Amino acid sequence: MSPAGEGSGGDPLVALDRPRPVLVRKRKHDGSVRVEWEGELVGLVGDRWQVVHHDAARHRRRHATRGEEGRLPPHALHWLGLDVPLTILCAHDAGGGLLGAKCDAALPAVEAAGVLEFVDLDVDLVVGADGRATLKDEAVYARDAAALAYDASTDAAVAAGIALARALLAAGAAPFDGSGERLLAHLLAPGGPPDLARPA
Repeated sequence: MSPAGEGSGGDPLVALDRPRPVLVRKRKHDGSVRVEWEGELVGLVGDRWQVVHHDAARHRRRHATRGEEGRLPPHALHWLGLDVPLTILCAHDAGGGLLGAKCDAALPAVEAAGVLEFVDLDVDLVVGADGRATLKDEAVYARDAAALAYDASTDAAVAAGIALARALLAAGAAPFDGSGERLLAHLLAPGGPPDLARPA
């Protein structure tokens, strides 16, 4: 493993020497599968985050409920929280620059048999390239909370996840500290990890 950048005040983002294929799966609170992304596990931040790279040239995104494939940005990094109620999907341009991020309040991700899975809790903090943040889908959460009888622990997870997203953004901590961009530069550079080298 090799350092690819350091989060503010926390463990460094460490790039795996040999990325491995994974499938990222988003479920809803009722257990239904919503979206699946092909990708490769490329980095770790301590025991808190697993980082998955999605390359639009090689990977697919499938919307399970609509039975259709969705578009990916040139590159995306999925930061899956392992012990926090938050998953962050960062969109990057072809050069690795950050285009924006979608911070999903979510139950911590779990991995089994090459699948990284998390339960989405509806409410999102959407961050633009300029750093401005907008809270989204509160009405969807209210609707689903009534329909699916969310309990107090779910409400607490949503509040904690969004609060963490705001705190990371305000502190300029990973993934809002440039570490994702440095990781992509490492992955896409000539002579980078063979599985993720820029196509010839």
